[in-house]
Amino acid sequence: ADYYRRFYRPERALFVAVGDLDPADIEAKVKAKFADWKGEGAPTVDPEQGPVKKRGLVARSHVEANLPESVIVSWFQPPDDAPDTFAERERNAKRNVAFEVVNRRLARIAREPNAPFVAAGIGRSITRGTSNALTLSVSARPGQWRTAMNAVEQELRRALEYGFHQSEVDREVKAWRAGLEDDVAKATTRRTANLANAVVSEFASRGVFSNPSVDLAHFEKYAPTLTPDVARDFLREIAQGEGPVVFVSSASPINGGDAAVAAAFEENQKTAVAALKKTEAKEFPYTAFGTPGTVSERREVEDIGVTMVRFANGVRLTIKPTKFEKDTIYVNTRFAGGYIHMPRNKIGLNWALPFGFIEGGMKKLTTDELEEALTGRIVSVDLDVDEDSFAFDGRTNTRDLLLQMQLTAAFVTDPAYRGNGLERLQGAAENFIKQYSSSPSRVISREVPSLLRSNDPRWAFPSLKQMQALTIADVQSTMKPVLSGAPIEVSMVGDVDVDAAIEAVGATLGALPARAASLSEPKGARDVRFPAAKAARTFTHEGPADQASAYAAWPAPDFFSNTRRARTIALLREMIKVRLTDEFREAQGATYSPSVGSWHSGALPGFGYLSATAE
Repeated sequence: ADYYRRFYRPERALFVAVGDLDPADIEAKVKAKFADWKGEGAPTVDPEQGPVKKRGLVARSHVEANLPESVIVSWFQPPDDAPDTFAERERNAKRNVAFEVVNRRLARIAREPNAPFVAAGIGRSITRGTSNALTLSVSARPGQWRTAMNAVEQELRRALEYGFHQSEVDREVKAWRAGLEDDVAKATTRRTANLANAVVSEFASRGVFSNPSVDLAHFEKYAPTLTPDVARDFLREIAQGEGPVVFVSSASPINGGDAAVAAAFEENQKTAVAALKKTEAKEFPYTAFGTPGTVSERREVEDIGVTMVRFANGVRLTIKPTKFEKDTIYVNTRFAGGYIHMPRNKIGLNWALPFGFIEGGMKKLTTDELEEALTGRIVSVDLDVDEDSFAFDGRTNTRDLLLQMQLTAAFVTDPAYRGNGLERLQGAAENFIKQYSSSPSRVISREVPSLLRSNDPRWAFPSLKQMQALTIADVQSTMKPVLSGAPIEVSMVGDVDVDAAIEAVGATLGALPARAASLSEPKGARDVRFPAAKAARTFTHEGPADQASAYAAWPAPDFFSNTRRARTIALLREMIKVRLTDEFREAQGATYSPSVGSWHSGALPGFGYLSATAE
C-alpha cells in the first residue's frame, strides 16, 4: 500500500489512447474521470544514486541448487542521459553495429562441435541516472564456467584489438535496412495495442516515438558512416568503464570461491588473441526443384474467402488473403507426422527434434552460411511438433515469397542432419532440466503432459541420461520418411496474391515427386487416453518450502466428434475461471492468478481434458 501511494500518482502517470477515436472526445472523458485525482501526501522524489564507483576487477559467485551455470561480466560508466536526438541515434547505431558483429561471432562459436559455451552475448544496458554498462552474458555447461568465460572474454578482446572486416559490417547494415524497410511496408496496419505500448515504452526510456519512414530516412543518411573502424572505436569507448565486475552463478560449489573467479579472469587476460580470418559469404543455391507442378484441382470457398488448390503430386495449398497486416504473409507447411510418429523408446525427442533438425542446416549450407546467404531478406523457418503433424512456420512478404518457399523446400529435400545443434542442446540439458525442479509450477508443467495421457512416453519429460542418449540419427529416422513422402499441406494467410502463391508453391513443393495419400502409422499410435481411474499424485520441488501448487484435471472429449460440445466446455472453462478468481484471489487472498485450461484433441479420438490450477 505504501508503494502504491508513493508511485501510483497523477504526476507519474501517462495516458495513451490509440485507435478509431476522436481526440477531443477522449480528452473530455479523461478529464471527467481523472481531473480530481490527487496523490496522497507530498510527491515522491527519485533517489540520487550517486556516482559510479571507482573500481578494478571485482569477482563474486553464488551457488544454489538448480541454478543454471552462467557468467556475467560488466564494465560501468557514468550515465549518459542525453536526450533522444538524431545525433544520439546515430551514435547508438555505431555502437550497436559492433555489438551485432561480436554477437554473430559468438553465435558461430556456440554452433561449433564441442563449443566452449552454450550461448553468449554482448550488449549495453542503460539505467537512467545511475550508469551505462557494457555486459557480457554467458551460458555455460555445468562445471564449465571458466572455459566459457575465457572464450567470450577473448572474443571481445579480439574485436577491441583487431576490429572487424568490412563484410561483417556490411552484413549488419544490410539486415538493418531490410528490417526498417519491412517496418515501413507494414506501418499502416500496425495493431493499435502495439502502437500504444510502443509510445509508453519510448516515454519510459525518455525516447521519441517516430514513424518507421522517419527511421529509415535517417538510417540512410548515416549508413555510409558505419565502417569497421568506426564500430571498433565506439566499442573501445564503452569498454573503458569501471571494473570489470565478474559474477558467476552455479548449482555446484566453485572451488576457491570468489578468489578463484578473479584469478581465472586475470589469467585469461594474459592470453594473446589473433585477428579473425575473413570468410566469404555463399549464395543461396536452392532455386531449382524440377519442372513446376501443375494444378490438378482449384476451388474457391467464397463465404470465408479461401482458395484451395491441389497439385498433381498431391501437395495441397490453402490461401486466405487478408489486409490486416500490410505486406506480411504467414506460411505454414504441414506434414503428416508429429507426436504419434515419435518412437516410444526415445524419451525427450519431442524436445530435441525441432532445434536439432533446424540447426543441422542443409547439405550445401551450414546454419551460419544459410543465415548469411539470406541476410536482407524477410524469410524464416521454424519447426513445430503437433499431435499428428510436423510444421514449418515462416513469415515473409510479397517480394520474398518465392524465396520463402525455396527455403522450405530446401529443408524438405536436402537437410544435412548435422549433430551440432543436438549436441548444443544436450550441453545445456543439465541446466535446463534442473530448473524444472525449482518451483511448484515447473514441476507441474514437467509431469502433467505425460500424466494426463496415461503416462505415454512420447509426451514424457526426459531425464538428463535420456536426453544425452539421443543422437542425430534419432532425429533423422523420425524426419526422413516424413519429408520424403508424407502428405503436405501449405497454408498462406496475409497480404498475398493467390496466383503468386500458386506459382511459388508450384515451383518448389509442387515440383517434387508425388506424395503418398497418407503416412503409415505405428500400431496404436493414436491410442491416447485420459487416466481411467481417479488418482491423487504428490510431487516435490526444490524451491522455497512455503510454495505449493494444486492441480486438478477431468476428462473431456475430442473436438471433431462433437464440435458444439467442445465449444460448450470452453464456456464452462471460462465460468470456472471466474469462480476460482472470485474465491481464491478475491475472497481468500490465497493466490494471485488461478488458471483454468481445456484441450480437445483434433487428432486423437476421444482425448481431451479440462484442468484447473492455483499456486
